[in-house]
Amino acid sequence: MRFLIVDNERLLSENISRYLSNTLKAEVTHVGTATDAIKALAKESYDLVISDLDLPDDMEGRWISSAANRHPRQKLIIISADQIPQRIVNNVDIKIAAYFEKPFDLEALKTAVLASLEERKE
Repeated sequence: MRFLIVDNERLLSENISRYLSNTLKAEVTHVGTATDAIKALAKESYDLVISDLDLPDDMEGRWISSAANRHPRQKLIIISADQIPQRIVNNVDIKIAAYFEKPFDLEALKTAVLASLEERKE
């Protein structure tokens, strides 16, 4: 399993990475900007992207729409202190598997990750 975490909150990203690596034996890559997320997706494929909407170079999650156009089957879990903008919710190309408002429970995140991976197999 390979996951990409996109969040500029380093401590949170490291905690999520460590938790998913230890509990699911996943390979986790972390980036802190939308620009780096787009580059990472261009280089590698990931089973799941876990992303904040509020990034230093993209305060409204616009990179997610761009990424969905390039990678239409990419599953996404959004973690944010903000609500998901309607333009993201209404975009049928964006495959949102779950949304978690910060702060959130890591066990609940793991459950959503597993559900998303099961859905992908079908």
